[in-house]
Amino acid sequence: MIKQDYDKWTEFRQSQSNQINAEEQKLISKLHSKYFKHPYFLPTCKCKATYETFQKWINDLNEFYAKS
Repeated sequence: MIKQDYDKWTEFRQSQSNQINAEEQKLISKLHSKYFKHPYFLPTCKCKATYETFQKWINDLNEFYAKS
C-alpha cells in the first residue's frame, strides 16, 4: 500500500463511529478496487448486501494494511 493510501486508511481506522459516511464509502471502494484489482464500484442501495459488501471490503483492506 502506498504511503498516501496507508495514511488515509490509518485515519479511517481511527474513527470511533460504527457507521460510514459517503466520503468513507468512496475511500473504501477506491482502495479496494485499486488493491484487489477490480473495476471501481460504489454500492449504493440501502440493503443488507451493501452493508455486507462494505464490511467485507473493510476486512480485506485491514488485512492488506496489516501486511504493508
